[in-house]
Amino acid sequence: MAIIRGKLEFQNVIGMHTRCTYGEWQEKAMQLRTLIIKNNLFITGPIIISWDNIDEITKEADAFIYLPVYQKIHMDDNDIFSFQESFCIKDGLKIRHYE
Repeated sequence: MAIIRGKLEFQNVIGMHTRCTYGEWQEKAMQLRTLIIKNNLFITGPIIISWDNIDEITKEADAFIYLPVYQKIHMDDNDIFSFQESFCIKDGLKIRHYE
C-alpha cells in the first residue's frame, strides 16, 4: 500500500464538536457513528478528526469529528453538530486499499 500526500475532499459531511482527552477520540466517534446510523443515514467515508486548544496540564482538547454520509441533509447548526455539503483538507495523507 502506497501512502500519497494530497488533497482530501468529501461531500455531505456531518461534524461533531466535543471536548475530550487528547488522543482518546474513539468513544466520541462511536457516539457520532451510532447517531448517524440510528437516523438511517449511510456512512460513505472515513472518520476525520481535528484537534484544537490542547490544554498542556489536563491534556484535554477540542475535538472535531467528521463523517461523510451518502445524502444531503438539513440540520440546523448548533454548538455540537454541523453539516457541510463539501469538506476539503488541502494537505492530507491518502492510503488506497487494493485488496
